[in-house]
Amino acid sequence: MSDASESAVAEGMTEAQTRELLSSILGATPLAIYAKDTDHRFVFSNRMHLQLLGLPPDQVLRHTDTDLFGDEAAPVEEVTRRVLDTGRPIAKEFELTLGGEPHTFLETIYPLQTAGELRGVAGIATDITARRRLEDALRSKNTELEEALDTLERTQDILIEQRKLAGLAELSTGVAHEVNTPLHVGIMGSTYILDVIRELEEASHSDTLTPATLAQLTEQLKESATLICGSLQRAAELIQSIKQVAADRQGQTLRRVQLGDWLERFVRTLEPLARRAGAEIRTEALHNPAVMLATGQLEQIITNLVINALDHAFTGDCADPCVTIQLDQVGEALQVRVDDNGVGISEEARTRIFEPFFTTRRGTGGTGLGLHIAWSLTTGIFEGELMLRDKEGPGSRFQLTLPVGTASLDWAPT
Repeated sequence: MSDASESAVAEGMTEAQTRELLSSILGATPLAIYAKDTDHRFVFSNRMHLQLLGLPPDQVLRHTDTDLFGDEAAPVEEVTRRVLDTGRPIAKEFELTLGGEPHTFLETIYPLQTAGELRGVAGIATDITARRRLEDALRSKNTELEEALDTLERTQDILIEQRKLAGLAELSTGVAHEVNTPLHVGIMGSTYILDVIRELEEASHSDTLTPATLAQLTEQLKESATLICGSLQRAAELIQSIKQVAADRQGQTLRRVQLGDWLERFVRTLEPLARRAGAEIRTEALHNPAVMLATGQLEQIITNLVINALDHAFTGDCADPCVTIQLDQVGEALQVRVDDNGVGISEEARTRIFEPFFTTRRGTGGTGLGLHIAWSLTTGIFEGELMLRDKEGPGSRFQLTLPVGTASLDWAPT
């Protein structure tokens, strides 16, 4: 009788009762457990092991791994031989195909002895395919993170070389502060995932992995992975905004357009954003001259001004939320006004709205770059002026004055 049976009998159980209890334990455990004889043939396969293989007992018992998996089983057969030769347990990962899908198993194979005689090996197998996929996804995200950091460094170099932005020291500080937070969250989340994985492995090896523990650890992995993905997405959005700031001044494409007609077509692309915010966009072209215009850059300026209004202006009660875009020809300049009828801008914010990374929505997704990008393009590409003006009634007014005759705006030949 084995030591375990003797211990059970000492507590008032017969040998038959002990064997029945051990059989029940092996059958009910959530771990895949098996045993092989010295010829590598399966002589025991518990319920979880059969479920993992997706095979009935008669197709597993008295068969070898090679019978079941062909050439893929060579690493398993080799480890089994080493355990039989050395009498020492070995833990190793194996790649096997089940149901046409590749799976990764972590197996602990150890010698099986009775009365001092080697009878074969036993093994505990855990399917860690999902964990491996999560680790692969984590490595991919880390690669994206490294690429994002490289992009950030290259963008900062471009900004310095172009000497395009005022207050470069403040911009660099803002970039470091804004990007550091999601990166720090991502790094902490990655470390936590590795800790949970180690805890999962320890529980698996020590036969203490219960269904409740497995469910708890799996949920923790999901939560951490979700947190990491969100943080990396946040960092990517920040870097994309930085790249917009660094738009090259050279090589702007000019198009000949009727200004009023162009405005009507362009605003249609903004209407989905307005509808989502429960607002309306109206246009007013006081003149419809033909111009040679860097339309892409002006569209970017107006888009940032409109999005700023949609995000900030209508946070309170507003009966008819509306953004109005007006074009006018004033002497030798093109004037664009973007008005809203929202809550307006506080006196404190009015003095800082064009600063990079200044935002009143720091905790709800604001980056503080929209208005700065608009200002940078206005003063750089068009050599113009962007100002916050007073207006009658509620809301705010941004006014662009774009001088004709720059490399990005000119009256079209008649």
